[in-house]
Amino acid sequence: MNKLAYIMVMFVGIAAYAGDMITFNDNGAWCWYQDERVIVQNNKLIIGSVANGAGTGGSSRNGNIEVTTYDLGTGANSRFVLSPNLQADDHDLPAFLSLPDGKILAMYTRHISDKYIRYRITANPYDTTAWTPETLITRNANTSYSNIFQLSGENGRIYDFYRGENFNPNYVISDNNGQSWSYGGHLIRKDNHRPYVKYASNNVDKIHFITTEGHPRDYNNSVYHGYIYNGGIYKSDGTKLQDLADGPVAPESLTRIHAGSAMSVGWTAEIHLDESGNPVVGFTSQVDGVGLDIRYYYGRWDGSQWHINEMCYGGSRLYAGEDDYSGLMAIDPQDISTVYISVNVNPYTGTELISAADNKRHWEIFRGTTADMGASWNWKSITANSTVDNLRPIVPIWSGAYPILLWNRGTYSTYTNYDMDVVGMLDPEPINEGAPLIMQSPESKSVVRGGNVSFTVAADSDLPLHYSWYKVSGGAVLPLSVNNKTLVIENVEIADQGGYYCEVSNEAGSAVSATARLVIAELLGRWNLEGNYQDSSIYGLAAVVAGNPAFQTDKAVGEYSLSLDGNDYLNLGSTERFMLSDSGSVCAWVKANSLTNPWASIAGKGRSAWRLCRNNSTAAASFHINTASGELQANGTVAVADGQWHHVAGTWSGQHLCLYIDGVLNASVSASGTVNVNSDPVWIGGRSDSSSRFWNGLIDDVQIYSHALSVEELAGVMTGESGCSFYPLADFDRNCQVDLADLAMLAQVWLDCNVIPQANCLR
Repeated sequence: MNKLAYIMVMFVGIAAYAGDMITFNDNGAWCWYQDERVIVQNNKLIIGSVANGAGTGGSSRNGNIEVTTYDLGTGANSRFVLSPNLQADDHDLPAFLSLPDGKILAMYTRHISDKYIRYRITANPYDTTAWTPETLITRNANTSYSNIFQLSGENGRIYDFYRGENFNPNYVISDNNGQSWSYGGHLIRKDNHRPYVKYASNNVDKIHFITTEGHPRDYNNSVYHGYIYNGGIYKSDGTKLQDLADGPVAPESLTRIHAGSAMSVGWTAEIHLDESGNPVVGFTSQVDGVGLDIRYYYGRWDGSQWHINEMCYGGSRLYAGEDDYSGLMAIDPQDISTVYISVNVNPYTGTELISAADNKRHWEIFRGTTADMGASWNWKSITANSTVDNLRPIVPIWSGAYPILLWNRGTYSTYTNYDMDVVGMLDPEPINEGAPLIMQSPESKSVVRGGNVSFTVAADSDLPLHYSWYKVSGGAVLPLSVNNKTLVIENVEIADQGGYYCEVSNEAGSAVSATARLVIAELLGRWNLEGNYQDSSIYGLAAVVAGNPAFQTDKAVGEYSLSLDGNDYLNLGSTERFMLSDSGSVCAWVKANSLTNPWASIAGKGRSAWRLCRNNSTAAASFHINTASGELQANGTVAVADGQWHHVAGTWSGQHLCLYIDGVLNASVSASGTVNVNSDPVWIGGRSDSSSRFWNGLIDDVQIYSHALSVEELAGVMTGESGCSFYPLADFDRNCQVDLADLAMLAQVWLDCNVIPQANCLR
């Protein structure tokens, strides 16, 4: 017996009980663009995976394409190597098809490394211990992925969809149960891009699919649906686009179910069919541009329209360089209202999951259920407090009495370097059922001095809950004597600033909310640039002029703006209130025909704190902050150096970094931490640490705030009003404070009312 071709390892034991975690394969992982990756045949689980040299067995198993067979009745487990040391890449995963005679067809490829589709068929029905030799199907381009479906309504024709010619989805066909193959055609065409497709079939006459335009690294993907039926390609509503024989269709010709953008980059993840044969889909969307905030979406076609809903927070990327790689999701094909997800955040709130076992962040498995077509979800933990990550769940199609859940568990460094086990549960049940799960964390708030503010937490539990609120200030944690889901703070003063969180507990366990920040909302400085360099806020900080700036009557608001020629700037000094550590906003009107310097600064506090600037060498803008974890950039795409006036605003809430152009959100990044404290002065029109970051153009009405301005506040700022959470009574000059200037205004109106009958008097 050839030991390289055939390895049988027996793990004989008793059958696992419901809820037990079973290790099916001690070295293996999978990509998600091959189906079916796991099948059930004759009460046996047939599982495909790719071993890696970083895992058990080391180099001897590196790149093995393996089939694991688990007997659901006896618990016996065996492993067969389809192709030894083919390639250490989880994209090489086999797809399986149970043939009418009881044999199993397995198809697999290398990852864009050669022009072959490989396949093997079991030698005997219902037996995975012996396979026919590996056979190659030669194609005209490098291949990736296999997705196998057989349609009984087409006399048993088998389709294998793969990535190949033109780097696009193509397919080969077999009309003799996989004994021989021929090229079928080119399904979807997107030149210079690679659509990512997920498929599902009713096994009779239809193959449904969802697709993107390309890789999310290269394209701001939308997500589209279509199906193959009776030799044609159709949109969701039954509109026929063309015959399969007429060649590929463009993704854009199909039914769009998600509109992509720079802040909503879609990627296909899952598709199954409901009892009526209608498609049910799952996909991800990266919403921050850097892969730190991925969301999960769920969609159902009801026969006449799509119902698309965001399910939950999906967490962060698996690793830098693949910013859209998430933990992924699995729809239960037997109960399409149940979904399993892998996340490293609380699915309700997006709060990071930190394991109590090792105090590290890990991906965990949650089960979600919906009763309203995906509009709302109830989440329960399947795993918790792990010491490794739990990724890429699968629920195989079968007619058994209970669901089967599998996933990859271990350390995933890249798709070619991982130490993962293939594990799972039969009839998985949530752990620690009664423990609370935070559904809504308190949100950060900004309020003027003397105002009132409230923080609220919501938790899911069937048991009575106790609420313990805490304040974080200056590194100290102070308990507050409040046992209520809402914490109210009245007559807010400076001493109330800080972080607030709630621990929710019951007799089964406890959960801690995210920390919300309370910030005093105030205007820290405003330079109207109305022929002078005075600060019109209550602080009255006049800017120090460097160079020879000039005032122009070409202005955005007021009467004048400031013209800078690329060597001029205003120095505001290194005042502590401009640190913007926990939150803040910086905004200005700008006009430039073109810019000379990359990263030209509108306003900034050196290189290691914050800056509102040009986006590199483009015509767009950017807002940057630096924290202890590194630099964050909200890089815009809308041109501001186009010879027109534009309002540019950067906001930092302690949780989100945002860039607004003309009051509209243009870029955002989700993050946490505080802005670095440095001693650099704040400059308008330049940056103190560099001689090559000067602005060349007009700047008007520069404003700095202590808090993240809302869209509504920005609308007021753009018209010349200052912005704060609300204006205190008697804040007549709208600078977020009641001060001597307001008293002067009141006195003037009072005087006017006595001498000018037509004056608009205060009543």
